[in-house]
Amino acid sequence: MAIQALSSVTNKGYSNISFGKRGEKSAKNHNVTSPVKAVPLAVLIAMSPLTTTNAENIMRAESNAHTIELAEAPQSQSRVLMYAEGFTSQNGSKVAVMAFNTKGGTDSFDQIVLKVGEFTFEAKDLLLREGYLYSSNGVKEGPLRFKEVIAETEIDGKKERLSFVDPNIVNYVEALVAQPTNKSNIKNIRHADLNMVVASSKGQFIFLTDEDLKNHLENSTLYKLVGSNSTLYDGMMTEGFAENRLDAWERRIQGSHGNYIMKFYDIDDNPDNAEVIVVQKEGDRDGCIEGVVFVDGKLHGVDNALSTGVASVIRISPNPLSNYEEYITDDILANEIVKFYNSPKYNKSQKYPMTVMQSESNLALGDY
Repeated sequence: MAIQALSSVTNKGYSNISFGKRGEKSAKNHNVTSPVKAVPLAVLIAMSPLTTTNAENIMRAESNAHTIELAEAPQSQSRVLMYAEGFTSQNGSKVAVMAFNTKGGTDSFDQIVLKVGEFTFEAKDLLLREGYLYSSNGVKEGPLRFKEVIAETEIDGKKERLSFVDPNIVNYVEALVAQPTNKSNIKNIRHADLNMVVASSKGQFIFLTDEDLKNHLENSTLYKLVGSNSTLYDGMMTEGFAENRLDAWERRIQGSHGNYIMKFYDIDDNPDNAEVIVVQKEGDRDGCIEGVVFVDGKLHGVDNALSTGVASVIRISPNPLSNYEEYITDDILANEIVKFYNSPKYNKSQKYPMTVMQSESNLALGDY
């Protein structure tokens, strides 16, 4: 699976979530890249880790982080602090979660605020996410399940929505929302999918809306031509390319997401090695393997970075002379391709050999 199953551990009385076997790095070590939405990385850097001076002044002891208690705070007619709790998030950030009555009275609250250093966020949504990674042929990897608080702040005069994903923080917000005294705009936790696709030869992921995902798949050569028995190599066959197929080398592979045929071609008149590898999944069209990228995906919130696990991304070109690439994910097929790549039967000395690499993809969660 490209997106690993989650395991549970216990932390401060909450059900915590581990999104991978590797240790998480601070968000300041990553570059967040997404063509869909530019989220200010400087904000994440500023928050991780944080100085504690301002935050600790309004936070109460963390020893009772799994409980909600009435906060001892000065009352005023315009803004009354009803509940508060302090946390040290998993990336070292100090986060205060507070519930205010801004309309007068002490019998309810209408605003949930998260304060991180000099930044103050107002909670706008509470989500139970199911994240999926889609291949160009429609294969759907996942789900990756996690909870997310989307909160709004102002940066350089512009409102930005970022996310909090640390389980202790999110679960406390969820507990606030469940209180009978909750009169905020967040009434309950909302279910929402998170669509991801591969966007570059280095394996970076991007987020897509449902409509954009539909268009992306419909415009995919592999996806829209599923079930076709024709081949993408008609033009090359006329140039004698088919005559160099190494029929005895053909392999059938039972992969993670279907059955495949691997075909091998010699184009340098040396039948002892191959320069072109073509893969065909049952029901799909042929595609030339351009490379394999093992992508370690990270989804960044203000307070934590979640791992999607390592996705085995196979770059497919409809034609080895074309720059047009699509992507499929299949762990077993990827490992078989790498085995062949590392064997004497593959000619790495050619001008444009296939590539095998490791990469990291970083996306900032926000209002998606």
